[in-house]
Order: sequence, then structure tokens, then C-alpha cells
Amino acid sequence: AQKALELIGKKTPNLTILDKDLKSEIQKEVALKSNTQNKIKGLFCGGTLTAETLSVLRDSVDHVTSNVAKKENEKMSNPMESKGHNLVDLGDDIFTQGKPHPMIEPMIRLDRILLEANNPETSVILLDFELGIGSHDDPVGVTMDTILEAREIASKAGRHLTFVAYVCGTDKDFQGLEKSEKLLKDNHIIVAKTNAHAAI
Repeated sequence: AQKALELIGKKTPNLTILDKDLKSEIQKEVALKSNTQNKIKGLFCGGTLTAETLSVLRDSVDHVTSNVAKKENEKMSNPMESKGHNLVDLGDDIFTQGKPHPMIEPMIRLDRILLEANNPETSVILLDFELGIGSHDDPVGVTMDTILEAREIASKAGRHLTFVAYVCGTDKDFQGLEKSEKLLKDNHIIVAKTNAHAAI
């Protein structure tokens, strides 16, 4: 989209830049990691956002797998199991048979967050939150207790979990974009400007 605007002479902000404050925040997070923590776990409600994250990460992170991958060497052998760098679309049919989509009822993702918190290799958990009609009334709020519990699980094991989130919505969505982002920031979660920015 940025390239298209450039081609018709429109200037756009670079939404992939890590500013000084964000770089400082990342450095603080890295300093708190244990030696075992070296894997990224993406737990997504949106399949398109999962695929976008894979396309961003594949150039800088080796051996990223996902249940939305088209390339054989990037496909997860079992989306139910967490091994290595994983980007999981939790809205996939394998997770939603007989259950609501996680955009509506996030229990599937809440359980998976706790699973990842117990995994010694988990360093960063990427999350997306979709606002608007058809989504949970408060997707960030309903997830917060689980995020705090996950941090506590990791802390008791001598580890530190970093959460990076992207909220997909506008100020017109009834859940409130600003309110959702503020709740994340108030709980020391890194909030990205775009989904691609979260992956970077």
C-alpha cells in the first residue's frame, strides 16, 4: 500500500521504524531473558495476519513454521504442538470444529497462551486483536488475566515473557481502539502500529 501511494506521488509515514523509546523497551526485555528463551510464538485470530507475519519473519528468522504456510518446509507438522518458532492461526478448522472462532470466543487462545508460558523456549508471544462487529465485546480485556497469569508462570520458572500486540481496528469500532491499546500499554505489553511492525 505504501509503495502504491509513493507511485502516485503521495508521501506516507514509515510504519516499520523502531523509534528510540521502542528500541530501549526492547533492550530492557532482552536483558530479562533466560538462556533457554529463544523462540517466537505467534498466536493469531486472523489467518491473513498470520500469513503476513510469516512473510515478514522468514527473511530474518530461520525455521519459522506455521499452519497457514504454503511452502512445505514452513508447514507445522502438528499445529497442536509448539516446537521452535511457530505462527499459529487459531481460527483454522482444526481448532474451531464444534467451537466458536477465537475472534468471538477467545478460550482457544487463552489456553494456548498458558501452554506457551510453560514452554521454556518461549521468549516472545505475538498477539493480534480484531475489533468491530463479529468480534468479542472486549478482546483485549478478556485476554488480560491470562497474559498476567502467563507472566507469573514464567516468572516462577525464572523466565520473562514478552508480549507484542497489534490491535486491528479504528476509533469507530465499539470496543474502542484507543481504550484497547491503552490497556495493553498499561500492562507493559509492546503495542505495534501495524501487524508487520509487530513482526519486525
